[in-house]
Amino acid sequence: MIGEALFEGERREVFTRIGSGPDTLGPQSIVLDLGRPDWSTVHITSDGWAIRNGAIQSKTAPRFKRTPSMAPLPVPIKGTAGIDLLRPFVNVATDDDFRLMVGWLMGCLRPSGPYPLLILTGEQGSAKSTTSKVLRALVDPSTLATRSFPSDERDLVIAAQGAHVLAFDNLSKVKPAMADALCRLATGGGFATRKLHSDADEVLFDATRPVILNGIPDLAERADQ
Repeated sequence: MIGEALFEGERREVFTRIGSGPDTLGPQSIVLDLGRPDWSTVHITSDGWAIRNGAIQSKTAPRFKRTPSMAPLPVPIKGTAGIDLLRPFVNVATDDDFRLMVGWLMGCLRPSGPYPLLILTGEQGSAKSTTSKVLRALVDPSTLATRSFPSDERDLVIAAQGAHVLAFDNLSKVKPAMADALCRLATGGGFATRKLHSDADEVLFDATRPVILNGIPDLAERADQ
């Protein structure tokens, strides 16, 4: 049975938190894994959304993987209050900044990139970390809501394999090599790293992820090279 699955079975993409597939409400459906024990999902289209119980979904429904750090989303309920309810919980200077933030959130719900990098800058005590945590919790909550920025590309890839949204806290600078790695992660350039305990084998990672960076200095001042 294992051999048949490896060499004869149909290959199917496995998603992290956000996915898509043939068994949805329509060809343009987006599927959100709520991360709950019953594997329930939310199917989203331009016409609205509906909740499906994981136990009764068909064999062609999108499949998701989970990691120990993933946290569940609440079961959504229909309402009319609108996105303005979010405004008091994030510290942005203008309404235009808030619209950009909401646009970034909407982009996070797409199952594939490219995704714009969200960079939050401000003086000490301006709620950069809190805003990062709030935004991530709306799409891809985690027991590790924010983390330190990795020192090398390999650690960035490992972080990206376990989450849909990455939030890096309290950056003072981004080295050129890591800035390039962030651009590839946002646009889908792909990564290749050497397999541990091997001189010739590579581990390939081809995916895109939404990323939040926050810090006191302007982290986007370096032009593309």
